[in-house]
Amino acid sequence: MSYTGSLFNFINNSTSSFHTVLNAQSYLIKNGFEEVNFSEDWQLKADKKYFTKIYDSTLIAFIPHQNLREGMKIAVSHTDFPCLKIKPSADIMQNDYGKLNVEIYGGMILNTWFDRPLSIAGKVVLKGQDCYQPDVNAHVR
Repeated sequence: MSYTGSLFNFINNSTSSFHTVLNAQSYLIKNGFEEVNFSEDWQLKADKKYFTKIYDSTLIAFIPHQNLREGMKIAVSHTDFPCLKIKPSADIMQNDYGKLNVEIYGGMILNTWFDRPLSIAGKVVLKGQDCYQPDVNAHVR
């Protein structure tokens, strides 16, 4: 596949910041990077490739040099993009139609959204001790 074909494939499969990080993680692993947990102490080796994720929406890749005075190669990406975010308690019934209440996130050019079907992509977060049994008394804020 050509470089531009790979780029378009990556973009088409990155429908949210969470998908973008997963796709970048897959690419890094295929290219010899090792994941380190952001919340743990790291035992890094010089010239080895590493990456870490924060909240599944931020990814930092880096390669430490033997002599840190020579520098470190770091790549950081801003993975979110303009979108319509679904608000908490978003369900709206109007004229027998179900709708979702959304808010604008990021610097959107709204007319680019008017001529295409929209879909939902992202990450679902539940509050409770067991993700399969959410706390029915908890309220999302």
